[in-house]
Amino acid sequence: MLELCGVSGGYGKKMIVRHLSLVVPDGAITAILGPNGCGKSTLLKLLCGQLERKQGDVLVGRKSIADYPRAVLAQQIAYLPQSRAVPDILVETLVLHGRFPWLGTPRVYLKADRALAREAMAQTGILHKAKMPLPSLSGGERQKAYLAMALAQCTPHILLDEPTAYLDIACQLDFLALLQQLKAQGKAVAVVLHDIPMALETADHIAVLQSGSLVAQGTATEILHNGALETAFGVRMVTEPSLRFAPRHMG
Repeated sequence: MLELCGVSGGYGKKMIVRHLSLVVPDGAITAILGPNGCGKSTLLKLLCGQLERKQGDVLVGRKSIADYPRAVLAQQIAYLPQSRAVPDILVETLVLHGRFPWLGTPRVYLKADRALAREAMAQTGILHKAKMPLPSLSGGERQKAYLAMALAQCTPHILLDEPTAYLDIACQLDFLALLQQLKAQGKAVAVVLHDIPMALETADHIAVLQSGSLVAQGTATEILHNGALETAFGVRMVTEPSLRFAPRHMG
């Protein structure tokens, strides 16, 4: 379980997230929703320790994140950011980077590490591209490769920032099935999504942010009916005949 306890943080003197408390439970999918610039990516960086807290604490398995050495923390939390470089390496090499927290010095991959990397590539449907240079792949294929790297890290907590970007509809459905597998394995999954219907259908727990603060958190049903989405996005929600959004001023 991951837990933010009254956390504030940002960049330099600019606070992006303010006094935020949130639980990311084990064996569940937590979707983080909110308009652009509301602090979703910052929240994930605070959760994994990539961004320094100004106030509050982050608990990893009920233990302060400050008590974890960096390598040990990387064995606990895998984080896939929204923006990533595209190094000129093979897909297999990239995915093996997910094993770094588990390697000694010098870094020598064991047979088990390579097996875990292949398993992760198979899970994300990218195994047949293992020997291809990463820059030669399409945007969607690269996304699958980075997802595989996160899975190869074999952590109990996984943080994903816009992981469905560049994926076509078939791949998005495969990804949602993968999230369910991770949930069944007991992992705590936090995922930033812009696709609200997808989040409502997939997540067990939803957190809605606005201007760095938590507007509401709860089940999909609770979030759908408590007005949090309308408040955060400044829209009018229409649920019949299907969920859609319209400008608030429209009748």
